[in-house]
Amino acid sequence: MTRHLPASPARPSASSGGSPCAIAGGRPGGTHPSKQTMHFEKSLTEHLRQLEERLTQPDIRRSAQELDQLLADDFREFGGSGRSFDKPQIIAALKTQPPCSIWVEEFQATGLAPDVVLVTYRGNCRFANSEKISSSLRSSIWRHLEGRWQVVFHQGTPTGEAIPGGGPS
Repeated sequence: MTRHLPASPARPSASSGGSPCAIAGGRPGGTHPSKQTMHFEKSLTEHLRQLEERLTQPDIRRSAQELDQLLADDFREFGGSGRSFDKPQIIAALKTQPPCSIWVEEFQATGLAPDVVLVTYRGNCRFANSEKISSSLRSSIWRHLEGRWQVVFHQGTPTGEAIPGGGPS
């Protein structure tokens, strides 16, 4: 059974207690993870949250070089519009997106395999000159390859909720 990670920038290794079970937050036989594993999981969750939050920053979203580092070559996105985007298409689309403030809430990470993690969260967006905040449920699959984490898949599903006022605290 896969469990939510409460997540390390580094890939797990046998010496760090990073078996697939450790990534998934459990041990064979259902025993509790060690303190070392729990620390590993927490730091990986924090690292992936930081990477997701980088992808919300306007300067990163407009930088083909930054996006090239964060998105895997086989990246695919299913957008809230229902359209599908590959890496070159999403890089081009983000360059022309109107400025907006995006923030992440309810972030969770779930280990799928030793080098693959699913993250889910609520993304909130407020476009410039607007008080309306749009909310969407988002998921990304991150893969550790060649010493770094890259997103290979992302999906955003609008919730239909418009949150009046507010914003990131």
